[in-house]
Amino acid sequence: MKIKALGTALVLLAGFAGAQVQYGNIRGVVVDAQGGPLPGVTVSLESAQFPSRTAVCSESGVFRFLNLTPGIYKLRCELAGFTAHIRDVIDIRVGTSFDFRIILTQATLDEQVTVIAESPIVDTKKTGTVTNVTQDMLQRLPSARDPWVVLQQTPGILVDRENVGGSSAGIQSALVGRAGMAQNLQWNMDGVPITDMDSYGSPFYFDFDTFEEMTIVTGGQDASIQTGGVSINVVTKRGGNKFQVQARTFFTNDHLQADNRTPELVDLGYVGDRIDRIVDYGLQVGGPILKDRLWFWLGYGVQDIRRFAITGDPLDYKIRGINAKLNFRLSDRNRAELAFLDNAKTASGRGASAVRPPETTLNQTGSSPYIKFEDEHTFSPNFLLALRLSYNYNRFTLTPEGGMDTQVRYDLDTGMYSGSWVYADTRGSSFVASLEGNYFKERFLGGNHELKFGAEFRSTPSRAVYVWPGGARRYYRAGNPFLADVTRGGNWDYGSDRLSVFANDAWTIGRLTLNLGLRLDREDARNYDASVDAGEVAPELLPAVTYPGYDPGVVFLTLSPRIGFTYDLGGDGKTILRGNAARFGAQQGPWLASALSSSSDAGAMFFWNDLNDDDRVSTDELNGYPTAGIRSFWGFDPANPANFEALNGVDKDLKVELTDELLLGLEREVFTDFALSGTFILRRNHRFTRDTFYDKATGTIIEQSDYIGPITGSLTYGETTYSYEYWTLAATRPPGTYIFNIPDYHENFTALEFAAVKRLGHRWMMNASFTYQVYKIHYGERGYVDPTNVEIQDGQRAWGGPDSDWMAKLSFLYQLPWGINIAGFANARQGFTNVQRINAATPERAAAALGSYMDFYIEKPGTTRLPDFYNVDLSLTKDIRFKSFGKMTLCIDAFNVFNFAHDLSRYPNVNSSRHNAIQSILNPRVIRFGVRYNF
Repeated sequence: MKIKALGTALVLLAGFAGAQVQYGNIRGVVVDAQGGPLPGVTVSLESAQFPSRTAVCSESGVFRFLNLTPGIYKLRCELAGFTAHIRDVIDIRVGTSFDFRIILTQATLDEQVTVIAESPIVDTKKTGTVTNVTQDMLQRLPSARDPWVVLQQTPGILVDRENVGGSSAGIQSALVGRAGMAQNLQWNMDGVPITDMDSYGSPFYFDFDTFEEMTIVTGGQDASIQTGGVSINVVTKRGGNKFQVQARTFFTNDHLQADNRTPELVDLGYVGDRIDRIVDYGLQVGGPILKDRLWFWLGYGVQDIRRFAITGDPLDYKIRGINAKLNFRLSDRNRAELAFLDNAKTASGRGASAVRPPETTLNQTGSSPYIKFEDEHTFSPNFLLALRLSYNYNRFTLTPEGGMDTQVRYDLDTGMYSGSWVYADTRGSSFVASLEGNYFKERFLGGNHELKFGAEFRSTPSRAVYVWPGGARRYYRAGNPFLADVTRGGNWDYGSDRLSVFANDAWTIGRLTLNLGLRLDREDARNYDASVDAGEVAPELLPAVTYPGYDPGVVFLTLSPRIGFTYDLGGDGKTILRGNAARFGAQQGPWLASALSSSSDAGAMFFWNDLNDDDRVSTDELNGYPTAGIRSFWGFDPANPANFEALNGVDKDLKVELTDELLLGLEREVFTDFALSGTFILRRNHRFTRDTFYDKATGTIIEQSDYIGPITGSLTYGETTYSYEYWTLAATRPPGTYIFNIPDYHENFTALEFAAVKRLGHRWMMNASFTYQVYKIHYGERGYVDPTNVEIQDGQRAWGGPDSDWMAKLSFLYQLPWGINIAGFANARQGFTNVQRINAATPERAAAALGSYMDFYIEKPGTTRLPDFYNVDLSLTKDIRFKSFGKMTLCIDAFNVFNFAHDLSRYPNVNSSRHNAIQSILNPRVIRFGVRYNF
């Protein structure tokens, strides 16, 4: 007799919130009708895609299946004399585990019990905040099909640009989550860190259809994650026992686009930020080479993106990606993976905007090959180890459209550039070797322990060359020549290493789970030999440099404790109280070596009079050349230009910046597949690094007490008079830079976040969230060196990037009859800060070589903001099934459905003729058509 019943399985995240996970787990205990454990039960795990696995219950009746590839599984428990028990439709996702309690009854007939594994939506062991983006969400929700748009849809994350149907594709977004510092963003792919340690972004772009899932952690990171910033893990597809074909093409162009220009834009002659044409196509193929032993996955994709800046100037990007993966089952206890990926990008018109015409844009070429090997061995049901090795080489070149002979021009009144732009050639690589393990110990110290531990080494050498065309930059004021920089290019050649060890223990005692973690990071960086050519305009002042390299002698050692708990209030897994306390260190990379390098770019500023009206800087036109007239300088010693030794210094006791976090949350399963949650977050960023001026020869370090002031001034523009004040030094500032930890300065972050999550089931899915946050900076008495512009910012909102106090997000999917799906994403947030300022001359600062002019803030940050932002995207798809020949999906996506024209940037200088001029708006409504085929 076959009896069908409906049961539940407890879904958990073993430990804290970990973003480097790429698998799921199944754990269970088998008991008899009286609750006694049953050792020796044979437990089989089956899948149509992947090989079967078998385990035998321990003396405590416990079994485990670890590191399962996402997919659908069936579990069978058998013991002589007992009824066979089957758990079917176990949907394994990245980072989740099922915890089953299975009861076997005495058999009276040849019968079995089949239970559909319905997973509760509340995770009883999750102490942090994690968003798991499934394949349905990736493919069904309307998006521009890149990971930065997925991040924008994630609770608590703000991005700096709006990507309407691909209008910002081809450029990475800057993002902020929970006051995470920019250098703390972490990218991982298939469990391996890939973060570009120069930019702290992704080292490459992605073919969206290579994604199986994404996991995004915004708080409560476990000890396997170094920082407290947003941590992203992209899990890529792999082959299985079924042959698969996935093809797609998406298309939109200007004819499928509305017009949202305001009268203001029409009067300026702007076309508005617009798409010209976007074509996205690709093919993914995978399947078995040897069933149950060897599988492959291959993919190729192209994104051809053509769009217009607000002025109508073109920006063209093309990204070509290939990916390949081989998976091996070497034995029942060992499996391995070899993966390769290369995404090449070309671009023209990069940087085009309201203030940068075509000659100041850049043409880009580059590629980023990546290879990874992984081997995992299961030594026993309670112990496994995974070895991962990876290598990534990343190179891109930016060549200015205006050429290398034309000097860059900047208008101080309007903020407009012309002429050309800086040339850049960067080359970086990353080697990673890691060993991670899992160990399980039952009935020890009053509970069960799930230990995760590991060690990781990462080396990231890098080289970058920057050159300003024509060896100079020109500055105009009121249409007349005013200032000029004479420049020498930079050649940074440096590297950094990190060695990390960590351990986590998820210790379960009844309803309580304690998550205890500890991490230790050792990081250092160094400069290598490098040479730089003399400055083109001023070779006597800026001679050629041959730099012997330099080791700062600083080793960063950071100990990061992580402590969390969950408590099952009702004992039924439906109401969970959770908390977390943690300290995170900032990831370092090679920034210290870069900052101390004497082969970095160098230059000096002078007053300039274009004597021959050729609109080109030469030394005979510079007031007080070569040294008497210097208004500011960087990267060299004007008193001794031939000194090629390192000018800069560092506190040998320098420490990494820290983030401390407290998190408290409550989550309740309201009904099947639907949960409500609230989370309270406190964060404090502190122990920041700062730099000041330094004379290496005398050991002089410029301190706060060396600044003289305030020096007051005022200017009248229109009918308004603005007052300002600044500080200067009594003598010319020293030539070097000294890096140290600034005392007192810190940043406080407080947030409340509410979420409603409906997992896909009964034909619909929803994710809704609302976040209110307060993020403030505090200088204290010693938290600055130069007092200029400090008082007006002290105790105010942090600003300078995505800085909304509130945000609300809603994504949904509803499955109609006849294979029709409707999905949408709605997003609302407070407008970003647009601090108003004036630009004024600072002659006393210029006399100390601190600069001839600067911006002064005339209001507290947050006083002026761009308008509140809101937008809606919708998607309609139709699935057409061809029985045994797969499925075709027809897609229609509408972005910016209501054709909003929100301001995204306005010029903030009030004493400019362009004050409040619009610089960027939201792309208008655009329709995209697509076809996907899956076999």
